[in-house]
Amino acid sequence: MDVLSIITIILGFSMLLIGLSIWIGKTPELIAGYDEERSADPEKLAQTVGVGLSIMGFASISMGLAGELFDLTIAPLVGLVVVPVVGVFALVFITRGL
Repeated sequence: MDVLSIITIILGFSMLLIGLSIWIGKTPELIAGYDEERSADPEKLAQTVGVGLSIMGFASISMGLAGELFDLTIAPLVGLVVVPVVGVFALVFITRGL
């Protein structure tokens, strides 16, 4: 296995686990910068961020596996860089007001 694919898969699993723990455990305290007084709906925030992180984790895992299975050199880079960056920007705009 390529080292970059392994790193991408490990990153994806960690994002997936953190996302699931926030989403299923309903623990918005795991979100960086979370302030209980400023949050209008903590459960909705935990659900939104948890689902978003889980999707990003699944996408990174998929890109890492695609890079290894189909011998694509660009796929792990997409899973390592593009997916988290775009996902974080999307989550910032989606969670405004939550």
